Amino acid sequence: MENITKIVQLGICTGCGACFGCKHIRPERNSLGFDSPVVDDGCEHCGKCLANCCFDPEAGDD
Repeated sequence: MENITKIVQLGICTGCGACFGCKHIRPERNSLGFDSPVVDDGCEHCGKCLANCCFDPEAGDD
């Protein structure tokens, strides 16, 4: 599984914080002054952060 980094790299992250519940993700100010998720090396790629992200283009509309 991937993690929220792909949303940041696609440039579609709004910094809403939905993924910040994971202990491996922390908010960090980006160059524009907005919070952006940063994933640490302990990420287990479980996909929970993507499940919380409403901007994941690969998520299904359940």
